[in-house]
Amino acid sequence: MGRVAAKRALSLLNGKEEDQIMEIRDLTQLDEGESGVVVEIHGGHGITQRLESMGVRAGKKVTKVSSQLMRGPITLRTGGCQLAVGFGMAKKILVKVEE
Repeated sequence: MGRVAAKRALSLLNGKEEDQIMEIRDLTQLDEGESGVVVEIHGGHGITQRLESMGVRAGKKVTKVSSQLMRGPITLRTGGCQLAVGFGMAKKILVKVEE
């Protein structure tokens, strides 16, 4: 995701730019043990509802616990719960990572 898109996503969150450098990536691009705050979920009503029912929604902190090689499931922790999502679903979860 480019710098312009990152600034746009930040302005959606806060209504202003922040001084800190923020990086927005999808959940598949996080390293194991890395955390961030969910910014947006790219997808329709169904996937958004499904993720929200599991506790993954905009503004929530998530931590990537583990992942598998070759597009396997990704395990993440949010709100005291640990859950696994498929690679395609994880690709649609955008996370703001502070540098």
